[in-house]
Amino acid sequence: MPLNNEQTVLMVVAGTGCPGPVPNTLDHPHGIFVDEQLNLYVADTDNNRIQLFSPGQTQAMTVAGFGAKSYFILNRPTDIALDADESTGLCSLQNTLNAESIVSITFGAGASQYSSATPADFQFSTTYTQAFSDTLSYGSFAFANAVPAYHAGWQGNASDHTPNDDTGSSHGYMMIIDAKVNADEIFRFTADTLCIGLTYQFSFYVVNLIKSPNNYIKPSIKFEIRTLTAANTLLATLDSGDIAEFNTLTWQRYGLLFVATTSSVVLLAISNTPGGSGNDLAIDDISLIVC
Repeated sequence: MPLNNEQTVLMVVAGTGCPGPVPNTLDHPHGIFVDEQLNLYVADTDNNRIQLFSPGQTQAMTVAGFGAKSYFILNRPTDIALDADESTGLCSLQNTLNAESIVSITFGAGASQYSSATPADFQFSTTYTQAFSDTLSYGSFAFANAVPAYHAGWQGNASDHTPNDDTGSSHGYMMIIDAKVNADEIFRFTADTLCIGLTYQFSFYVVNLIKSPNNYIKPSIKFEIRTLTAANTLLATLDSGDIAEFNTLTWQRYGLLFVATTSSVVLLAISNTPGGSGNDLAIDDISLIVC
C-alpha cells in the first residue's frame, strides 16, 4: 500500500490506541511478523507477551509469555520471527528466548562412559586429540557421560549439564578437556544461512573439573565470532576469565551477542590459559539462537 497517496486510507488492525493488558489492547508494541496466512504476530513489549491476531480479528490470542497456555517468561520482548515450521524466535531487552536453536550440540547420550562419536559427527573441529578411555593428557579430550574418577582432584563421576538426557542405563555426554600448554582451539564451528542484520546469541555451558579448594591453574576460554571471509573479521569476543572451582560440579553459562554481517560465521572457543597443573574443564550444551 503506498503511503504517499492522499487517497490512501489507513486501518488499525491491532490495538485500540490505548495501552492495556486485555486481548484487544497492546502496551508499547515493537516488532511484528506477518505469515503467509496473514496472521499478525506482535511483540507486546510492556505486557511481556507475544500476541497473535488472525485476519480480520481484533481480539488476540497470547502465544508466548504472560497469559499463554504454555508459559515461558518473557521480559519486554522487542521482536519476533517465525521459521518454516512456525517456531518463534524472540529477542527480549533483558532476556533471550528461542523455541528452536539454529545450532544445538549436547554430545548425545549412551551407556558406555566414553562415546565413540567424533567432533565431525557434531560438525565441529578441534585442535585437541581425542581419547576413548582414562588416558587424557595435555592437549586431549573425550566425550564422557561422567567425569573420570582416576584423577583424585577432579569431580569424579559427576554428570553432564543437559537436562533430562538420562534414561535408564543411558547418560548424557559432555566434552572433557585437559587443556594444552599453549592456547589453542577447543571448538570451531561454521554456521551458515544466517540472516544479515539479525542479532544472534552464541553460548556454552562450562565447568572447572577441579574440586575446591586447590592451588591448580584455573581454565579460561576466549569466545570469538568471525566472518567466514578472507578478512576474517571479528564480530564479537568474550573472555570468560578464570573459571572458578567449587566443592561440587557447578556449570556456568557464557554467551555473547553479535549482528550477522555475512550469511556464514565461524564460532570459536579458544583455551586462554597456559596449561600445566590443572587447567581441566568440560563443556556442554553449545547453542546458537536468533534474537
